[in-house]
Amino acid sequence: VAVYAALKDVDVHIEQPCLTYEECLSVRKRCARPFIMDECIDGMGAVVRLAGDHAADAINLKISKVGGLTRAREIRDVCVRLGIAMNVEDTWGSDLITAAIAHLAHSTPPELLLASTDFNSY
Repeated sequence: VAVYAALKDVDVHIEQPCLTYEECLSVRKRCARPFIMDECIDGMGAVVRLAGDHAADAINLKISKVGGLTRAREIRDVCVRLGIAMNVEDTWGSDLITAAIAHLAHSTPPELLLASTDFNSY
């Protein structure tokens, strides 16, 4: 929390600083910087909980972590309705994963898409 306080004048997002959701929520409540949840986002339940708790401004939506492209699209659609921004990515992948990321990212409203990952460049 002290590090985040020192960053109060820096334009930076804070990405999941702790292992558990509860620890991240505790930091979020004491941090004014934009906050991104990452590893805690493993399905629709996590997104609904995050929205209810105002636990983050954005999520990292990883296609394989949430159960595939269909579930990722459903989560993306709920995030869009709730105004939650996102990075569209995956845990790793190939040309197929990069194509799925590109399609999901391209169909996301630009104002809610922070970034997407291109695994072909790695």
